Amino acid sequence: MRKLFIIFLVFLIAGVIGCGNSTTDNKIIIGKTSVTINLGETKTASHSGNLISKSATIPTSVKSIKFTISAPDMVTIERTISTEGKTTITESFEVPNGNNRHFLVEAMDASGSVLYKGEKYANLSGTAVTLSIEMLAIASNTWTATSTTNAPSARFEHSAVWTGSEMIIWGGRDSTNTFNTGGKYDPVTDSWTAITTTNVPQARYQHVAIWTGTEMIVWGGRTGSSFLNDGGRYNPSTDSWSSMSNTNTPSARTYYSMIWTGSEMIVWSGWNGNYLNDGGRYNPLTDIWNPTLIGANTPSARCLLPMVWTGSEMILWGGRDAFNWFNTGARYDPVTDTWTPTSTTNAPVGRINHIGMWTGIEVIFWGGRTGSSFLNDGGRYNPSTDSWTATSTVNAPAAGTVMTGVWTGSEMMLWSNDPTLGPSAIYKYNPQTDTWSVTSSENEPILRSGPSAVWTGSEMIIWGGIESVTYFNTGGRYTP
Repeated sequence: MRKLFIIFLVFLIAGVIGCGNSTTDNKIIIGKTSVTINLGETKTASHSGNLISKSATIPTSVKSIKFTISAPDMVTIERTISTEGKTTITESFEVPNGNNRHFLVEAMDASGSVLYKGEKYANLSGTAVTLSIEMLAIASNTWTATSTTNAPSARFEHSAVWTGSEMIIWGGRDSTNTFNTGGKYDPVTDSWTAITTTNVPQARYQHVAIWTGTEMIVWGGRTGSSFLNDGGRYNPSTDSWSSMSNTNTPSARTYYSMIWTGSEMIVWSGWNGNYLNDGGRYNPLTDIWNPTLIGANTPSARCLLPMVWTGSEMILWGGRDAFNWFNTGARYDPVTDTWTPTSTTNAPVGRINHIGMWTGIEVIFWGGRTGSSFLNDGGRYNPSTDSWTATSTVNAPAAGTVMTGVWTGSEMMLWSNDPTLGPSAIYKYNPQTDTWSVTSSENEPILRSGPSAVWTGSEMIIWGGIESVTYFNTGGRYTP
């Protein structure tokens, strides 16, 4: 395979940016990253700590370079530049300091197709670092199987989070066992590492896990007929579990929703024999729970709905109780502990088990079912205007298809394993153009229901699940 090498020379210059008024309060330290890039088949030599690149030539087929810098606790930085007439490109970015900053560089042709891709993770703390990224020619629309060596046992109704460099799987069940085990999967090395069971929380399934930037927090769910309202915090750097306070914790539940705000975990809704419209906010730094408001504009009790975090508000929509399938929702502000109803004008029909994804501007709610009817429509909700726009159904997945998906940064990407569509299909929805595209691909994973899915910044990883009476500990990485 022909290789295209990129050498990153990353110099971090500590800077201070004030927040709010022009006072010295609440300052955030960020790093200013100066990136020098040499493209082509190069050789490098090190002299007194300086990298020297030779014979750097951008292939004539490459017309632009796209940079994406991301992490769970920062706003994604994207930039695309032309390579016309250039052999060396120098770009500077201001990147917030923190762990697992994902540097993705893509070399594209005139049509925007990615010809070469390279990525690397770096911890930024204000100290100068040098990153060397090797870019390889890629084949798009491909699946690569995940290794089964040392993989967790087959299961479904487990949780999965992406840390910035690894996928962590935990919990779940098969036909006879409920698990308190899991594993860390590194897509770069295609390898699994078991996570410790010392001080691990009680085994469970139908729980939710979130990533804080340094820890995975799992909470709630059930084991058999018992509902749970406890959890634990797992630190992958030290491979250790720590307990969570149970003081003021929300009641035990399953079929609830949970999100991370950047400083707090918010739990809301669910079912434990009763439908619920309460929840709680958990601060891992203080190990303290605070309840969410039950009062004016609090949505009615419900379960089986998605929630998203916009950067300032939590938005939820849909769900059901014993008699209703809701097309109502609300925005929750944790700073003021207040609820604001979402408009029902032009809102989609009520539903459960639907998908919710935040685009940076809108929430896409799609699919699911209402009663016994499966749906293949949805809507985009804009919180700035409190308005709905219907999503196109042209080329959308068929109603009733089993969907697992992720937000890529520009598209909602769904994996359908409906046998009527062949072995599988990838559907991509572009909210800017309101269009769907569908592709079939080779080496797709075996058909299954209920796999987990995470987005790495360049690939979707799916793992686990069930089909009939078969449970899986296999998965795949899909490159768009």
